[in-house]
Amino acid sequence: MAWGSNLPRVDPNQFKDLGTGTITFENSAGGMKATLETDGGIFFAGRRIESPHFSDADLVAYAGEYKSTELDVTYDLSIEQGNLLVRSKWNPPIRLTPVVPDEFESEEFNVVFQRDSHHRISGLRVFTVQARDLSFERVR
Repeated sequence: MAWGSNLPRVDPNQFKDLGTGTITFENSAGGMKATLETDGGIFFAGRRIESPHFSDADLVAYAGEYKSTELDVTYDLSIEQGNLLVRSKWNPPIRLTPVVPDEFESEEFNVVFQRDSHHRISGLRVFTVQARDLSFERVR
């Protein structure tokens, strides 16, 4: 599946994309590699990245209070049972799942943490279907 559609299978490890291309998956050097070939050339080639797994001690760096002056809202990030949770006002908490270091996702939005020159978390940016790059500054 890609771009919200099921892709037709060409071979056991190859699929026709929605345009003129072909996506090929291969196990190479101990990891999965995907290549999108279109119009006689390689449009994209990349290796699968594994989702990071953080301990509670690792997640402490992300916990805190973040404020958006643009939205006039504050997010409180906390750790519960090995999960990073986002709370705002009376809304139920939303669990964030790590994608790569400093980037997490939920069903509703993606969060990218920003670091200062000393590599400390200084803020975050939120990306949703309706809005992109909403800035939050760490206040606590």
